[in-house]
Amino acid sequence: MSTEQQQNQKLAKQRYVFKGATVQGLPSSGMLQSEAKYWLQIIVDGKEGWCTRELRSKEGKMEWSLGTDRHVFEQVSTAKVQMTLCKSNTVGPVVLVGIVELPIHTWMTTGEDLVAIDLNQYGAALSIQLVLRQAGENSETSAAALDPAAQHAMAVKQQMEQSKEAVDRLMDRATNGWSAWELLLARVNAMMILMDTVPEVQPYAKMAWTVIWTTYVVIEPYKDRQDEVKPLVEKMQGVYEFLLSAQELRDQARMGALARLSMQTVECGHFIYAYANNPNDFRRLILTQALSSVAAKIDEYSKMFDGLLFDFQTGHQLRLQIASTRILTYVNGLYSDMDVRVRKIPYTKGAGYDPRKSCLPGRRSVLLDDITGWASSHAKDTPLVYVLVGSAGTGKSTVAHTIAARFNHLNQLGSMFCFSRTEPNRTPENTFRNIVRDLSDRWPEYRKALSLTFDGRAALAGTNDVVQQFDTFLLQPAQYVTISGTIIIVIDALDECGTAAMREKLLWTLSHRLKDLPPAFRFLITTRGETDIIQSLPAYGSSALVKYMLQMEDDGEPNKDIEKCDILPPKYREKLQL
Repeated sequence: MSTEQQQNQKLAKQRYVFKGATVQGLPSSGMLQSEAKYWLQIIVDGKEGWCTRELRSKEGKMEWSLGTDRHVFEQVSTAKVQMTLCKSNTVGPVVLVGIVELPIHTWMTTGEDLVAIDLNQYGAALSIQLVLRQAGENSETSAAALDPAAQHAMAVKQQMEQSKEAVDRLMDRATNGWSAWELLLARVNAMMILMDTVPEVQPYAKMAWTVIWTTYVVIEPYKDRQDEVKPLVEKMQGVYEFLLSAQELRDQARMGALARLSMQTVECGHFIYAYANNPNDFRRLILTQALSSVAAKIDEYSKMFDGLLFDFQTGHQLRLQIASTRILTYVNGLYSDMDVRVRKIPYTKGAGYDPRKSCLPGRRSVLLDDITGWASSHAKDTPLVYVLVGSAGTGKSTVAHTIAARFNHLNQLGSMFCFSRTEPNRTPENTFRNIVRDLSDRWPEYRKALSLTFDGRAALAGTNDVVQQFDTFLLQPAQYVTISGTIIIVIDALDECGTAAMREKLLWTLSHRLKDLPPAFRFLITTRGETDIIQSLPAYGSSALVKYMLQMEDDGEPNKDIEKCDILPPKYREKLQL
């Protein structure tokens, strides 16, 4: 740490808002006239950094001024902000175009002046205008001046920054060199920041951070458990070390491999968490699945990382699946007619996940990240249920299908059931039937556990009682399985499953019984704010996270996506007579 940085630590930090930047002076012809894209890399006080979106030059000028370009950070006024203009072509390495570094107070006092970029290898008179403001009581970013949705968007951003600070604290504790876990945390976090503007990778990079961080919190007190999974942790941190230094990191052709590397990291984090939570039982379950041992499974994961890394280096798409261990069970036997019994459970076709209904890249990003983080987290007391309430036309179903798509890629989508007023066979009685059929088809281990429930009670396959279905199809089999990671079940358009009388039992089961399931089950429920549905929400208690979805703004900006339902909109408060 430099003397200047040590002095900065003694000063009081202020909150600043980077609102955007403009670069001028790029040649409109000649060697810079190409398919090249430019972005700014911003470093604060030599350690905190982020990157802007990639843009193409238009008449020698580029401007970053959208809401997605904003970034909030805390630092002392004397800390230096370094701006680096980078360029990438369709082929070839990333090129450093220019760099300028000034203290925050200097950037603030230059006002609208343009600052020349140094080290400009093209010889052009480049200049940069930085829009940097201090966030205070009179600032437009003051919490008092923001509406609830904007406050939530800023809270999400602050959580990201707090994650980075947590990694910095871990590094500061490493007195005798960084441990494998500390290195992995730092590098996974850095990848999350770098991939924030890459839609193909961003969701999975954020999932990787959420899973690895919450897994570390669980395993950190247990040195012996850390030792057993250390080879896998070292493998992952070595992979990320290579990725962060690779020139191909921004090559579009390699984004698929990079996304799968992030997915494999998510899977390995889930595996480590399942082991760390109960190592003795997990070892026995691994043996029953003919996987030999925990070490053998770690070796399988390591080989998969080698293969995915090869795909990234070469730009190939050879490995389209990841290695995973989702459900383990003690049940060794399987009734010979079990498949026949499961097939006797009625199944409603066409009610499931449809990849064509997903959001366009960049849309609803705040909301999608919020749901993805909830569904991926191993943090203690994470609610099992996420209820998304919104008016017609807010895009609830599109969000539901996008979440289903993300977790389907990770082999974590258990089931999706979509109600529709135009499909009368999508009834409350068919909900858990479809869910259990999907779970049994996807994971034979779940079907084994289900066999114990059906022992001598074949008539249960045709029961119309929703509560009995839940007990038989979900709750009882869940007692015989151990789940690595989380299993996501999506129920879309709950308000369209018939009249209030028709859905009364289903609403009661969802609000009173889902909390009895193991924490690995996560239910995403979308609905309009019908009176009976809103009145059922308090019964969930702490087992549900309830949020209200706002109308998408015309400009498509995602910073007004969601609003906590701690204070419901007036029309819903009237229904609850609050």
